[in-house]
Amino acid sequence: MVTVINSTDHGAIGDGNNDDTAAIASMLATLEVIEGPARLQFESNRVYRIAKPVIDGFAIKLMGRVDVTIDGGQSTFLLAPNVRFLHAIDCTHLSVQGIRIDYDPLPFVEADIIDAQPGQPIITVRSQEGFDLRRSGGPTRDPDEQAYFGMSWHQGPHSLIGHHQMIEEVEHLPDNTARIRLAHPYEPVNTGVDHIPTITLPVPGIAHLQGPGHVFKIYKCHSADLEDIEVWSAPWFAFGIFGNTGDLTFRHTHVRPKPGSSRTTSTWRDAFHVKNNAASLLFEDIHAQGCNDDTFNISSHGSRVWKQIDEQTFDLVQVYPLEITPLNPGDQVAFYDPTNHRFLANARLVSVQGEQAPEFRDGQPYSPILRVRVDRPVPSVVPNQTLFWSVTYSNPQTTLRRVRLYNSARLRSPVTIEDSHIEALLWITGWSDGTELPVPTDIVIRDSLLRYGRGNPTHAIIATPLEAQGDTDSRHLPGTPPVTNVVFERNRIFGGFYIGQATGIRLIENEFITEGHPIELFDIRAALLHGNTVDGEELKQKHLTLRLANDTDDVRITP
Repeated sequence: MVTVINSTDHGAIGDGNNDDTAAIASMLATLEVIEGPARLQFESNRVYRIAKPVIDGFAIKLMGRVDVTIDGGQSTFLLAPNVRFLHAIDCTHLSVQGIRIDYDPLPFVEADIIDAQPGQPIITVRSQEGFDLRRSGGPTRDPDEQAYFGMSWHQGPHSLIGHHQMIEEVEHLPDNTARIRLAHPYEPVNTGVDHIPTITLPVPGIAHLQGPGHVFKIYKCHSADLEDIEVWSAPWFAFGIFGNTGDLTFRHTHVRPKPGSSRTTSTWRDAFHVKNNAASLLFEDIHAQGCNDDTFNISSHGSRVWKQIDEQTFDLVQVYPLEITPLNPGDQVAFYDPTNHRFLANARLVSVQGEQAPEFRDGQPYSPILRVRVDRPVPSVVPNQTLFWSVTYSNPQTTLRRVRLYNSARLRSPVTIEDSHIEALLWITGWSDGTELPVPTDIVIRDSLLRYGRGNPTHAIIATPLEAQGDTDSRHLPGTPPVTNVVFERNRIFGGFYIGQATGIRLIENEFITEGHPIELFDIRAALLHGNTVDGEELKQKHLTLRLANDTDDVRITP
């Protein structure tokens, strides 16, 4: 039996003008005293205004609930700048559907760039129709306000190409214009397309503020299903997906500018921030566009070995403590040497000692030290250098199917992409400081259109062990190259293609349309290139920049 909690019964009006915060608080109070499955049911096609947080910065917060459904009835939830929609913690069999998220006031202003001198840090802009440029401005220096930038947009041959523009100051001028001082010289992009460049400007005190966090935060849940959800604007990240187990499914869940509007932007940061999950993750029929960072960031937070106690026991400190990666006895983990770009060992955790939660010092999260013991000796560990991560909680079962992405995607853990349309850089790499790991392994991309756009004006694909591209030489390093088992099959690839320090590379029946951009394979040990074409010709070695590792096992190019 499912208990239905109807929004109308609790006084919700849904006319877009009246504040429905109290009604939602009443619905949650009723939910608190209900045992068993429950449904929070909102009326169809309404506009619910939420003018202030209900609990801990969110409109809805669920902790430890089982079999709860939130059905928005395809209504719009109009949030105040300091409100996020859903924080689900330790829930089982959670279902969320029929939600539209917008903000009032918006966290951004859209404008045209009407004067800009190359190499100079000053640009002049005029707001577009429907936007008030006076709402834009420079940073407030609020400690909660992260890197403060606008996004300049140029019309590329296929899609918009955007660049971060760090903002120092905004001087408002007559006729809805403004003079903007940037932190760095402005460099226009020659895309070969005649157009007026535009810029998305932040609204001080709203944009870039972490505040309560992600609009949707799914944290340490066991199985969840999110479907038919739209995020049209967000002050920070749209979806945060952390530390989950079981099966998580996201279908028809979009982060994009509001359809029918003149907006360019949807969210100031990532659309889907996917970290530290052991769950089986499926993203299906997703549209992500207008992000001022990445569409997908799929990765795990890494740690450094702080101290070696013996050959199997180590003290660790997580590099980026915002979300702590779960560590449990029996989990599979990896040790990695970032200086020489090679794996040291894969092992199993035997024991974990210490509090697995961030501490706070001077108001900032600080990583606690954890002592771990693994089931085998780990050679060549260097304290304060060797990287460590959980393989179990690095999203090892992640699938993107029929996704349409128009902003760059960072793929740092195993993922399969199928039947998709991506007009932006796919950046398959990690960070040498351990902020985001692991390094690229077990990635399959098939039956998709991959075209350069947002994120890199030349390359559609960059795959390297860490953030470097082309400036490391691993041909003389012992051990297995870190980029392993990366497969591209039956794709149409427009633009530059780069894979470095790799083995187990398979390029099968792809159609490369280079448009003057290179195909580069560096420090390759084992690869199979079969049935590929380049600009309509059979792919041969003359089409490649190919550098083999000294101990190459087998690199074959076949028709």
